[in-house]
Amino acid sequence: DERGSCASIADTSGNLLFYCYSSIGGTDSLTLVYNYLNDTMSNGFYLIGSASYNQVVIVPIPNDSTKYFIFHLGFYNSTVGLFYSIVDMSLNGGQGEVIQKNIQLSTLMQGDCIEAIKHGNGRDWWLLSILGGFGTTQIDRFYVYLISPGNTISTPIIQDFGHAVDAVQQKIVINSTADKLMNINTGG
Repeated sequence: DERGSCASIADTSGNLLFYCYSSIGGTDSLTLVYNYLNDTMSNGFYLIGSASYNQVVIVPIPNDSTKYFIFHLGFYNSTVGLFYSIVDMSLNGGQGEVIQKNIQLSTLMQGDCIEAIKHGNGRDWWLLSILGGFGTTQIDRFYVYLISPGNTISTPIIQDFGHAVDAVQQKIVINSTADKLMNINTGG
């Protein structure tokens, strides 16, 4: 009975570029990055992660055809918060390399969910995360980051809804037309 989180990305022809996987094992450093040959990518060991269900997402860096953000969450011990790493697929003969790793965006406890959606301008991306907790608060706070060219991640837009219990285990779902968002959590 193992839990974990995974994400993958392919080129425009549907060919796998790389993927990430985190699994349970008792530490916060469990997320690994694999290339399309199913080998661990260069420097792809020990991205911060907690083997939670929805804790990793891959986003292409706008206007850069070879670089990708991996956003990942830490929940336990000293590695709480939202982190990112950068993969450059132009390195190692196209097998890629993690060139920056475990850069912290937020030190706050996040819910067990992050999600990304393409911006309406067709170039940029939005990254969504939500405040997490152990059922003691009812802030229901979303953090929304704009990802734009030049490896730029904005200061988050913060939106409080105030009706749901902040829980660690959550899920963000966005519908196919990107005009509705649903948050599911174990706290109610």
